Amino acid sequence: MNASGKKARPGILYHARAKTIKKGASKRFLPLAAALTILFALSACGGNATSAHDFTFTSLSGNQYSGTYTGDWENGRPHGDGSFTGEGEKGQLTLVGSWTDGQPNGQCGQTFNTGTSIKTYNGDYFYGEVRGTGDLRIEDLDGNLLRTYSGEFRDGNFSGEGETTYYYTEEQAAESGYARREYVGQFADGNPDGEGKWISYFTEERAGSLGVDYTIFSGQYSDGKANGNMELLRHSAEEYAAEKGIDYEVLTGLWQDGSCVGSLRYAFYKDNEVIEEGTYKDGTYISDTEKAIEDGIYDIVRGAAGDGIVGDLIDIFGPAVYDRYGD
Repeated sequence: MNASGKKARPGILYHARAKTIKKGASKRFLPLAAALTILFALSACGGNATSAHDFTFTSLSGNQYSGTYTGDWENGRPHGDGSFTGEGEKGQLTLVGSWTDGQPNGQCGQTFNTGTSIKTYNGDYFYGEVRGTGDLRIEDLDGNLLRTYSGEFRDGNFSGEGETTYYYTEEQAAESGYARREYVGQFADGNPDGEGKWISYFTEERAGSLGVDYTIFSGQYSDGKANGNMELLRHSAEEYAAEKGIDYEVLTGLWQDGSCVGSLRYAFYKDNEVIEEGTYKDGTYISDTEKAIEDGIYDIVRGAAGDGIVGDLIDIFGPAVYDRYGD
């Protein structure tokens, strides 16, 4: 109650009480305020505090980027959650995520502008090393997508299971004949290595000239090259399929250092059924039926020649004309 007998509002009561504090009493709080200021300064220097700091980040490869770090800070370096933006000789770098002892460690996002392209990575770090699983995206400065990768990393390279896709600008597609290329499988040191497959999509113009609109090349790879038993599927372009009656063909055989060794087996498919099989070598298809007929003719001629001089001449020079026992 106030002097008039009415209840005073809390706010008015507060201000009325505040006015009763003597001016000299405020001097007693000065030492406390000074102590709190000192404690805050000490914690910022030696403890964990969130603020902005000048910082030079050194990558594991030795490249340095000078800029600003904002976030958790401990013992004079990033430690905890934070973001860094800086520049170096290689370009402009931004790192956002978890840090340990001055290095990205855990889940982080990186954007790197080289001056010719922009690389964006989101995924795992291990004490400064891109290691674990993540997603990479590369664009040119006009925003055109050039390449993506999703999968496992080690030492900053594609390593383990992953999938990468190459994209082509209109100019690049016209020059290369590719609209898009994908690799799915195993990697080592950034290259296809192990079991995997390349899927290549051709431009409309190249598909028309080849009679093929896409290929799938599956098997064993070593250091980016086909090495081992491989299978090449060639899917027919629409006009070619209509003309030849072949939906797709499959070639199988041995590859070494990226090149096929000897002849290949082929099979033509229509409505997912084999309509012809045979041998493919040096750009020539020889069906099993055709080979059987030619072998039969050779056997008749050789049999008629007998074991005399004519037979000997056929044995000597015949393989140059027709290799009965070859591929």
